[in-house]
Amino acid sequence: SGGQCYGITFPLLLNAQGQKFGKSESGAVYLSTHRTSIYKFYQFWINVDDSDLEKLYKLFTFMELDEISAIIEDHNKNPHLRVAQKKLALDLTCRVHGEDAAKRAKDASAILFGEMDIREADAELLGTLSAEIPFAETGLAIGGPITDLLVLSGGCASKGEAKRKIKEGGVYLNGDKVTEETRQLSSEDLLSGGYVQLRVGKKDFRLVKFGD
Repeated sequence: SGGQCYGITFPLLLNAQGQKFGKSESGAVYLSTHRTSIYKFYQFWINVDDSDLEKLYKLFTFMELDEISAIIEDHNKNPHLRVAQKKLALDLTCRVHGEDAAKRAKDASAILFGEMDIREADAELLGTLSAEIPFAETGLAIGGPITDLLVLSGGCASKGEAKRKIKEGGVYLNGDKVTEETRQLSSEDLLSGGYVQLRVGKKDFRLVKFGD
């Protein structure tokens, strides 16, 4: 008794909209991969608001203040490139989940945002992607029409819709626009691990894996 006791308090961490970072909020991020996948953890930091960047760097990284200032200054020259968000996401994902996992998350993000050719992806990276976007496995013969695959994957409700989407120029196979409604799949279309990627419109990505 008679001793001195000290406590440390921290203000609530709020985002640009005034919402707190916490498990009771929607879109909360967890360290455990059972609650937040490594890709979603990485993507969480990619999506932070520009106005939150400096605060998050100071709270969550071990960078020197002058390095943080340089990153923010560089980012502000071309904010649409999200340079600071990408560095923050890679730094935090690397420290929480390891360098290899962080690289896979970075590459998965690059594929979905058109910054990396999906043909460069190995089977492990495509497996990571399959857990993050609509995914289907099939025993269909590889020589079948792409319209069947569009229906199987859920990208189109019917073969008729699939043909219409192709005619409108809205269907892509492994990043390449499909121009023929009668397009047949071939073994040359298979990515590493027997995958193919479909995109319908601008953002509807789907992954299909062919069985042995």
